[in-house]
Amino acid sequence: TPGLSSNLKPYRHPVGPRPRSLHLAPLRRKSIHRPDATRGALRYTARMDENRQDADQRNIRILIADDRPQVRESLQTLLETEGGLLVVGHARDGREAVNLCATLAPGVVLMDLEMPGLDGLAATRCLRSRANCPAIVILTIHADPWWQDQASRAGASAFVSKTDHPARIILAIRQAAATPVSAARPEASN
Repeated sequence: TPGLSSNLKPYRHPVGPRPRSLHLAPLRRKSIHRPDATRGALRYTARMDENRQDADQRNIRILIADDRPQVRESLQTLLETEGGLLVVGHARDGREAVNLCATLAPGVVLMDLEMPGLDGLAATRCLRSRANCPAIVILTIHADPWWQDQASRAGASAFVSKTDHPARIILAIRQAAATPVSAARPEASN
C-alpha cells in the first residue's frame, strides 16, 4: 500500500554507516617461514591435547541408559551445561548399558528402571556383580518408596525421580561419583 512505504526509513547503524567488509590484517611472513615455527605449533597442539585429556580425567564420565531418545537427548543437554560432567555414551536398554560400561568405563550410570529387555534393576544387579562397577543413579518416573527400596537392594547409589528439579539430578550424580562404590554384592531380592 502506498501509505506504508512513506513511513519506512533506511536503516542506519547506531555507530555510523554499516561497514562494507571486514578488514583482515596481513599475515607476517617471517613467523610462518621460520623453521622452528612448526615445532612450536606442534608443541602447542600437544599441550592442548594434554590439557584436554586432563580435563576429561577430572570430569565425571556419565553413561545415560533410557529407552526413550528424547529423554537421553534432554539429559545430555542438561548435563553438558554443567561443568565437570561428561556424557560418554547412551544405552537404549539394560543389556546395552552393561556392554557399554565394559568399553566406556563411566564413573556414573544414569539408569532408567523400565526398559525393554533387561530392565534397570536387573542391569544394576549385573553391573554390581562386576569388579569395576560404576556408581549407579536410578532415574525414573516412579517415586514410590517400594521402587526406592528395590533400587537400593539392587545396589544403586542414588534414586532420583524424573520429575525432580534438574539441580537435584546433578547433585545426585556428583554425590554418587564422590562416594566410593563398595565391593559388596547386591542383596537378594524377595
